[in-house]
Amino acid sequence: DRWCLALSRRTCAELRDAQHSLRRELARSLVVFTSNDTTPVPESLNKDRLEELIDSVLFKRKCLARPFLRLLDKAVDDLIQDKDFPTEHAQEFHHVARAAVAAARESLESPPRSVVREWCRGDRITGVDGFGGAIDAFAKLRGDDIQQWSPESVAPRLTQGLSSEEQVSLPVACTPKARLLSLTGSVRALASRTRPKKIHVACDDGLTRAFLLKGREDVHLDARVMQLLQCVGWATKASINRYAVLPLSRSSGLIEWVP
Repeated sequence: DRWCLALSRRTCAELRDAQHSLRRELARSLVVFTSNDTTPVPESLNKDRLEELIDSVLFKRKCLARPFLRLLDKAVDDLIQDKDFPTEHAQEFHHVARAAVAAARESLESPPRSVVREWCRGDRITGVDGFGGAIDAFAKLRGDDIQQWSPESVAPRLTQGLSSEEQVSLPVACTPKARLLSLTGSVRALASRTRPKKIHVACDDGLTRAFLLKGREDVHLDARVMQLLQCVGWATKASINRYAVLPLSRSSGLIEWVP
């Protein structure tokens, strides 16, 4: 979730737009120096003009990539740290994040002049005219390609089950609170803007309940609305369907999943 904040959907869209802009600008440079908007450049192009074309390509790449490199560096400073990780999933994601950051930086940084020269000669494999590696790396850092996780990788202690001395009560509307026994099933990300996670827990009353774990949202207002509906129900003796809401912080909360 912190990577999703650092590299927002808008940032990813802007990076794709920057790639389109780069290709347009490189086509214009080719027209200026060779009167043709595609590679390879003519063999008749003299060495000085070729070097000027390479300078133009590198300059335009640098200008378009610089904002994203700064953003990536800031995210790395804030989010990648050498420390012990509480779960196997967190440790694995840390290694994946380091590899993705390296791939993104390699895609955004200016390639060597020799690589640009080969691109001018018609080599399309070098990726001089795009930021595809960074686009893929940003999606991996955001977790856009992951839709679900096993409970063991997310919270191994909850998967194994809590002892009788560990009392963790869950909010359940219209019934007494149930005590959490273990995390079960898969943790699934829902396809919405903030990608909340649906989790399933086994309770001490024999039921398996579903909850929505929301991040990057303040659910205090939801909790107050449910409290208001509860008061209205008491005052009017009416039966009002409600769901339980448990704010965990100012940017996260747990909401009972109502079938």
